[in-house]
Amino acid sequence: MSTDGLTLLADIVEKPVEWIWDGRIPIGELTIIEGDPGTNKSSLCGALAACLTKGIAMPASKGRPRKGGALFLIGEDSIAKTVRPRLLAAGADLNKIAVLGDVAIPGDIEKIEKAIRESGAKVVVIDTITDFVSSYLLSNQAVRKALRPLRELAERMQVAVVLLRHFNKKSSGKSLLRGGGSVAITGMARSQLKLYKHPSDEHLRVLVQDKSNLGPLSPSLLFEVVSADDGQFRLECRGETKLTIADLESSKGAPKLEAATKFLLEKLADGPKEFNWIVEQSKGLCSLRTLHEAKANLGLVTDRKGRRKDQITSWALPTIDEPKKRQAKPKPKAKKQADKTPRAKKPASKKQADKTPANKNPASKSPRPKSTKVYVPKPSKYDIFE
Repeated sequence: MSTDGLTLLADIVEKPVEWIWDGRIPIGELTIIEGDPGTNKSSLCGALAACLTKGIAMPASKGRPRKGGALFLIGEDSIAKTVRPRLLAAGADLNKIAVLGDVAIPGDIEKIEKAIRESGAKVVVIDTITDFVSSYLLSNQAVRKALRPLRELAERMQVAVVLLRHFNKKSSGKSLLRGGGSVAITGMARSQLKLYKHPSDEHLRVLVQDKSNLGPLSPSLLFEVVSADDGQFRLECRGETKLTIADLESSKGAPKLEAATKFLLEKLADGPKEFNWIVEQSKGLCSLRTLHEAKANLGLVTDRKGRRKDQITSWALPTIDEPKKRQAKPKPKAKKQADKTPRAKKPASKKQADKTPANKNPASKSPRPKSTKVYVPKPSKYDIFE
């Protein structure tokens, strides 16, 4: 065929899908690992890097172990204080792990490719995506233009690229849309994994796969946070679990409300506090909406001093003598507007109709005409009838 870029499918050689981690992290593609801050996403990647650099089978994997190096792009953590001790605690071979900083995607794709060749990396971990993608992450078109060269690099170099990102602030809706940034990030990835805290055990983590374009969804896995030397910790797999995304998402609301309630009781125990200070202290613990919900449940008192720009708002615990009108109450739900059209009266029963006089019948609008008397004279004996 003469048209550039046009190829018949019959001329394309089919290739099997290869995996770094069976069913979860494919080679030559983009994979997302996401979750709330503090769920140990980076530690999970450290555990995977340890398996890869030592040639050990991945957790709950039945395929043959792969061996190679790993390249980390770190944006949030200190390399000397956090990244190195974390990988050492995971048991990784530090001689096969390299760290690359001060790069942007897609502008420095060639620099990333050169680092992959020099380090012999089989997996590239970008922690987090928001620290390295230079495009506007809320624009679908900009995100696709930025990630397309990265996906082409993964396919060309036959490496697995793992993108880490945090959940957004929405706690409801479709699970595929929980990740921060544009939905195009999820669209470009061939696999998406979510890491949650266990609903009843703070030392456990649950890894769930909610997207896979290259095969069926893999079973959920349970990981335990295990203490290591020098105050560090690592994640160890404890096998499969039946927990689903629905189970884990539905259990997130109550603990956050409970934590917000406990937080307010502790902070306000010694007296009123300024609202802006309370909000600043609660960051990372709960959302502002949950904070207000906890306030309403506790019946906190709102005190305002000053006017307009100079107004200062404070919250305080209620007292016995506190007027009820100053205590925070949940806003009542809006009532439906009453129908002003008068209701039609029910028709009278048959018995009532019989007892009702005709002249009092409400259905009769015109008055009953009065009877007219006709005078008829009495017959006389002198009347003659022929």
